[in-house]
Amino acid sequence: MNTRSWIERLPRLSSVVLRAGLTAPARLLRPPLAARGWRARFTARGVHLMREQREIWIRLADIYDLLLKLDQVLDRAIFVPAAGREVADLRGPARFSIKQTGDQFWLQHLAELQDPVEGYLLRGAPVPGARVFDAGAFCGQFAIVAARRVGPGGTVIAFEPDARNREYLERNIREAGLTNVTIWPGGLWSETGEVEFAATGTRSARVAALENAAPASDRVPVLSLRDAAARFGAPDFVKMDIEGGEVEVVAGAADWLREQRVRFAIASYHMRAGRATSTYLEPMFRALGYQAATGHPEHLTTWAWKD
Repeated sequence: MNTRSWIERLPRLSSVVLRAGLTAPARLLRPPLAARGWRARFTARGVHLMREQREIWIRLADIYDLLLKLDQVLDRAIFVPAAGREVADLRGPARFSIKQTGDQFWLQHLAELQDPVEGYLLRGAPVPGARVFDAGAFCGQFAIVAARRVGPGGTVIAFEPDARNREYLERNIREAGLTNVTIWPGGLWSETGEVEFAATGTRSARVAALENAAPASDRVPVLSLRDAAARFGAPDFVKMDIEGGEVEVVAGAADWLREQRVRFAIASYHMRAGRATSTYLEPMFRALGYQAATGHPEHLTTWAWKD
């Protein structure tokens, strides 16, 4: 039994252990919290953070994620009035702020709280009137930012094959009041058709043939980049975070890409045969006449563009 499942099954005992400071997370968490003016209390109901009139609750099992994402949690949690105080309850699906736009969006799990958007925008961003493909849209954080940037004259096509993720994506787009986002219930791949898919309701959902995929649970539609452009219009900007499938997408669109001027921002930390996909993508793009670079180690990203 791993530590997370132990905490989930024995919350009362684990809260006592955490309160006594017998585990590294409890010891490591208190100093950075104190530096930000927060206090921590460990109970069977969860980790309770307090500062003045504000409170944050998280699940005990999420204490490791809280350690890794402490600044993001404290800076991006959405507080609501409750009994004279402001409370952010992050023990289930919760809303967080998007720092680039000020929008709010729902996430299923604290573990999914990260901000890859900054990396996607480092080497060029969507401009007003542009058409953006967001492949692996997940819950819609980048789609919302892109939709704000392209404005009413532009459009965002959000590709998300995981049905659970898509529920949150649809909710977030709807609550943001955006009318320039089209959600397509499938993904990009090397060729158009259907593929076996491992749906997990998390960022790790992926084509079942890819490394480290869970067992296939569904068949989902996929489009080649060329066919997606024929259906929705040629993109000006393509963002991808598709768990390693970016290699197939680019390889399958090679002939088409030689004739195009598309700007790419691709999450490329995924591993294929022991190598990050950035090591595959850069030479592939250069062979197609694009410039390519990789950076932003916090969420490794490969950018490709033509001058």
